[in-house]
Order: sequence, then C-alpha cells, then structure tokens
Amino acid sequence: MRKIMYFILILLIFIVFFYNTNVYPKLYAWYASTQINYVEKSIKLNTANYQNIRDIKVSESSITGEGENNDPSIIIPLDDGPVTTINFDITVLQDDTVQVFYLDKDNSSFNEIHSLKTLVHNGDNVVTLKIPIEASLKPMISIRIDPVQTNQRFSIKNLYINK
Repeated sequence: MRKIMYFILILLIFIVFFYNTNVYPKLYAWYASTQINYVEKSIKLNTANYQNIRDIKVSESSITGEGENNDPSIIIPLDDGPVTTINFDITVLQDDTVQVFYLDKDNSSFNEIHSLKTLVHNGDNVVTLKIPIEASLKPMISIRIDPVQTNQRFSIKNLYINK
C-alpha cells in the first residue's frame, strides 16, 4: 500500500512540474504532430524562381545548372500548409553544403534561424531534412534551396515534401 501511495505522489509531482514549467503544450504539440496523416507531395521545380544559376536547365522534376557568385538559390512557393520533411536528390562535383530555408506566415523573409544545412559529397546524394516540430506545425508559404556554396555544377531532382 505504501508503494502505491509513493507512486501516486511522484506521479502528481511530475504532472504539476510539467504543467507549471510550460512543458505540457510542447508535449501536446508533439503528440498532435504524431497524429497527423502525413502526405508526400511532389514539388514541380518549373514553378520556382532562380538566382545566381547559369546554364540552367529546368523540367518539372529536375534542375541542372552551375552556381554563380557562390550563392545560387532556388525559391519554391508552397500551398500554405504544414511541412514536416523535405526530400530531394542532388548531384555535385565536389563536397559542399546544401542549405534549405523555410518561410512561414510569421516571418517576412528567409533567415539563418529558419534554415537547415547538410553536407553533400561528390556524386549522387539523397537529402532528407526534418523541419523542427514547432516550425512544422505552422503553415509554410515558401522554401529556398541553396544547392551549393561554391561555383560548381549541380543537379536536383525528385523534390518531395511531407505534410
């Protein structure tokens, strides 16, 4: 009987702690995000805007080009819904960094805080980036992919987002 009382007391302490430390809303947000039915959606790359890319070839499912000014970017409008992951294939000629920025309705421009980076190696790479939970619950209006940080050829294809 004493063990049961201790268990109930400890459980009550944890409940009060989580409620008073504002952890509960974050736990609930995480739980709610696990209950969403995720949908994988292919993104048409021919609707994007491009900057600092030369010799560009664009189709519905791929972009090939060469970065200029060490700052090529691809800005892709989205249909204003939540995004949990971004997936794409990228081919580069030398090791480099891919950076993906995400823009929601609460922000007016792309910034480093709302971005993800990953290293890509010479050859074919599969990139999967998970959007942080707090950001993935907000509707996203656009993403920006900086495919390389140097002046080199690259190819992106099969861009998908998971909602």
